[in-house]
Amino acid sequence: MRHEKITLPQTGVVLETYLIDNRAVESARRRPLALIFPGGAYAYRSDREAEPVALRLLSLGIQAIVVEYSVAPARYPTALREAAEAVAYARAHAEEWLCDAHKIAVIGFSAGGHAAAHIGVKWQEQ
Repeated sequence: MRHEKITLPQTGVVLETYLIDNRAVESARRRPLALIFPGGAYAYRSDREAEPVALRLLSLGIQAIVVEYSVAPARYPTALREAAEAVAYARAHAEEWLCDAHKIAVIGFSAGGHAAAHIGVKWQEQ
């Protein structure tokens, strides 16, 4: 498993990766990717909706990334900008992460669900 924390350049949001990286065995296989936005009412991020979810997805063959978006005292629209950068970064690095750039999903709980829904709306507008 490839597990690392990546700080993105524009917003400073942190991505925590949970990636199957077995290039030697499956060099051509590209897996789906899920970006996970834990809940917490934008006051905190719920740990139980982060790593346990990522590990479960990984066990199903889905690459996972937990997005550690800003919470209080940060204010609207900081977390939404971070969510947009996280998705754009994931699409740009899909090949490196052995992911299918056309199979990227966002999963969110509570406030994280709000951020994930925002991404869906923004993509449909483009």
